Amino acid sequence: MSSKTSKSQGVEKLHTIPETCNLMGIREHALRRAVSGGLVPYYTPFGARRYVRISEVEAAITTHTNGGQNNVE
Repeated sequence: MSSKTSKSQGVEKLHTIPETCNLMGIREHALRRAVSGGLVPYYTPFGARRYVRISEVEAAITTHTNGGQNNVE
């Protein structure tokens, strides 16, 4: 998965959940569920709207993707 981030001076840009889903090609309800469940950190710098970092979403996907694959009986 390639990182489509905008970094200026070493600080990664925050994106809204719909923006992140469009950039990464993932479903919005899945990302909202991951954010609400605490799997992906979010930021609310300007009020109630939640922002995420693409690198943190990618890290959560990588961490949680391999969990169920080795448990095949």
